[in-house]
Amino acid sequence: MTILNFTNNAASTLAAGVGPSATTIVLATGTGALFPANNFKMTLLNASNQAINEIVFVNSVTGDTLNVVRAQEGTTALTWNAGDLAQLLVTAGGLRAFVQSDQLQASTYTSATAGGSANSLTATLTSGLTTLPNNLSFFILAEAANTGAATLTLTLGSNVQPAYSIVKYGNVALAAGDIPAAGYPIQLVFSTAYNAFVMTNPATGSVGSLSGGGTNTIVYQSSTGVTSYVSPGPNAAGEVLEWNGSNFTWANISGAVASFNGRTGIVIPQAGDYTAAQVGAVSLSSTTGSNQQLSNPGYQVLPGGVIIQWGSISGATSPGTITFPKAFPNACFMVIGGNTLERNSVTSSVFNWTQTSFGFDQTGYLSWIAIGY
Repeated sequence: MTILNFTNNAASTLAAGVGPSATTIVLATGTGALFPANNFKMTLLNASNQAINEIVFVNSVTGDTLNVVRAQEGTTALTWNAGDLAQLLVTAGGLRAFVQSDQLQASTYTSATAGGSANSLTATLTSGLTTLPNNLSFFILAEAANTGAATLTLTLGSNVQPAYSIVKYGNVALAAGDIPAAGYPIQLVFSTAYNAFVMTNPATGSVGSLSGGGTNTIVYQSSTGVTSYVSPGPNAAGEVLEWNGSNFTWANISGAVASFNGRTGIVIPQAGDYTAAQVGAVSLSSTTGSNQQLSNPGYQVLPGGVIIQWGSISGATSPGTITFPKAFPNACFMVIGGNTLERNSVTSSVFNWTQTSFGFDQTGYLSWIAIGY
């Protein structure tokens, strides 16, 4: 299809007469510049009777000389005389070259219903084109679900084009079911790079590989619109992916404990963490057995060596001495005691504590607690 060109108020007269078979028209001197350089409709009119007219198509303008195709839009090639009129007027054919809003919304020029067979489709688009331009975009309603690679033979108006393959992203041939059913709207773009029709909405998508990277590398979005790789891949079993503050790396976690506080799986050591030996030392056996006496008197050895001891007696005779149920190996920090049956009794009843005992001057009921290591 030829794209029509226009200028405003382009009008002239013939510099010389032309016969019905002439394909060259010469305008009055200097008026050729009033018209477009090529591809426009011009109307010839009899200077005495403008009801007599002929529409021509102007291929090109050189100075004041026009190369034309005669008898357009149902008019007849006539004999014209010098002084007859030559004007760029609105014609029905020129107006029909414009797409109207209803035609645009109805996809009059960009849709068709496929014929042929499931894998060898045919279709015709309303068009004045004679060849397929790059990026021609249109859609067709499928004839049937495809069962494998497919082709399309497209006719542009009356111009039959060669059969081209229908491919998807990466110039990959269609797989069975990419056209899922009859009536499916197939969106196509002709690519001169692929020399094929690219289907932009295949039902099963595309499968391919990204360039770059290596064995076992992972793809991630490093920034907006940028794809990167975690490279190289892991070097040993048990390595885990770790963010170091600027990028992803593979971390070797050999020596990490296999569980912690009821959570199973690899635990990645961090600065300040307890070591595996320290974590293992905090076990049930380290706080029970000889490290625990849940009685009166009694004691509890805590992880790290702190010992808490306690007890209570009735009928205490002042002054007296109480021996700890477990001697503090290093020191007794403090002892607190008193008659817990009397609200105002505090710690004044205990004194002189050592690693093994303490003294008291309480008479009657005495409760105490000691802390050391």
